[in-house]
Amino acid sequence: WYSAYRELNTAAIRINSRIRRGIASATDNEARDWLSLFGSLPRLATERTTVQKTTSLLANISSAFPPPLEQQLETGEIQSIFFGPFGSLAHAHMMAIAIPQTLSRASRRAWLEFVVARASFGDGVPRERAMTLAFGPDGLRRLGLDGGVEGDPLGTFPVAFRHGMGNPERSRILDDLGDSVPDKWQWGSLQKPVDAVVVCYAESPEILKAELAALKKKTSSAGMVLVSELPLAVKREGKRAVEHFGFVDGVSQPIVRGTARANAGAAPMHLVAPGEFLFGYRDEHGFYPASPSVPAAQDRSGILSAVRRNRQIAGLPPPPHDFGRNGSFLVVRQFEQHVERFDDYCKAAAAQVAGETGNPAITPRWVAAKMLGRWPDGSSLVRNPDGRAGRGVDNDFTLGVEDPQGHRCPLGAHIRRSNPRDSLGEDRETQIQIGKRHRIIRVGRSYQKQDRKGAKVEKGLLFMCLNADIERQYEFMQQTWVSSTSFQGLVGEKDPTIGSRTCDGRFTIPSWEGVTVLKGIPQFVTTRGGGYFFMPSKSALRYLISRL
Repeated sequence: WYSAYRELNTAAIRINSRIRRGIASATDNEARDWLSLFGSLPRLATERTTVQKTTSLLANISSAFPPPLEQQLETGEIQSIFFGPFGSLAHAHMMAIAIPQTLSRASRRAWLEFVVARASFGDGVPRERAMTLAFGPDGLRRLGLDGGVEGDPLGTFPVAFRHGMGNPERSRILDDLGDSVPDKWQWGSLQKPVDAVVVCYAESPEILKAELAALKKKTSSAGMVLVSELPLAVKREGKRAVEHFGFVDGVSQPIVRGTARANAGAAPMHLVAPGEFLFGYRDEHGFYPASPSVPAAQDRSGILSAVRRNRQIAGLPPPPHDFGRNGSFLVVRQFEQHVERFDDYCKAAAAQVAGETGNPAITPRWVAAKMLGRWPDGSSLVRNPDGRAGRGVDNDFTLGVEDPQGHRCPLGAHIRRSNPRDSLGEDRETQIQIGKRHRIIRVGRSYQKQDRKGAKVEKGLLFMCLNADIERQYEFMQQTWVSSTSFQGLVGEKDPTIGSRTCDGRFTIPSWEGVTVLKGIPQFVTTRGGGYFFMPSKSALRYLISRL
């Protein structure tokens, strides 16, 4: 739905979802009643009876959303970045690597053994260094996940992953326009493919330098190509990380059930089932997401576990082996942030609005906060509308109940679009449950680099997020919320901070006194590279080594 129909809105998607869910959960007789409502001639039954039947079936849809079960995570199998972004390891570096098809199996195996030995697994931040590994479809194929007479394992991966972010179909969904089109990317396009992403973290520049030297030497000697690299850093103001536009970063994150953070008294609205991010665990509907797998005949040593099934049905053949278990999809996007352009626009817009309204409280800080939905210190507009200092970071607010008309946090603000919470319908609890199906775990970092001449400094964000379904989670959020020009009933508006546009953007700020419209908003963020990668578990990496 999301990929095929650009005009489809959230309300229509939900109606379709309810119909599908109702049919899927109905008994035989109820299913026949459902089907008889579509395209049928007028029935003899009274209209009231029909309405009562339909209402009863809709009410029973809630039975398809069982309460999430607590599941024990196999933490030692999961790459450590899943549990947190390594904030104490302040120095980091990303390497985007291409793996030529002509390399010998021995060279590929030696490189893979080298990086796997240095990868970080388990809940907790390593003391001195860490490493995260993720691979694109060709990277997996060339590192051991190739097909055979029993079938091609890559066929069990979703289409979005196999397409790749630089594919025109995905680019349309992600709204990469103008200077953000893949043809202009520094890496990750069809012309500059990347098969693997390795991110190194360290507590000191010296440790990071040594890590990078060893990795580059091994990569070069194996015959692989370093397509791009990016120096990453945690920029801090006090104890909190801050991105280049000046806002505290990493405030709103889902908390995965079964992790240590889930036991720290988190608000239920932030708790999300592990199956929304990891394969091999139940999702918010109580089902196991379809996991990438390999035929059992290709894993005769039994390195991988059998695929977990939602139901045990007698007579089915043995399940395939679960390559995806304890793994996740890693979305990587390099965003250049035009900081001076952002600051200049906030100053000009503030001066104009303050002059028109005679309100001296409208400052560049106010304009920036309205566009983002938070104050730079991380406090919310919902609970700190006047921007009082010392209020601190807050994230347990609701939008639908506490600010339904957007008088505090505008309807089109970035935080509303990226996580609408309870604001997209009257049934607040249902809206939160639906929203959990579209959450992502953000694990990216800011970057700052100079060009080869040392003249220009590029500032930006290496956006990285984890999800189990690229289309339903990251792409849905980007297309249906962030880039939608009709989000929350707005007309001709996109996300004011990260939306793609020319210099004709607009942003509506409602209030009790009236409506303020910011016009002429330029594009503040440009995509410079990216890709869809799979972040394997420890066992999946061992399986790849065994195949080389």
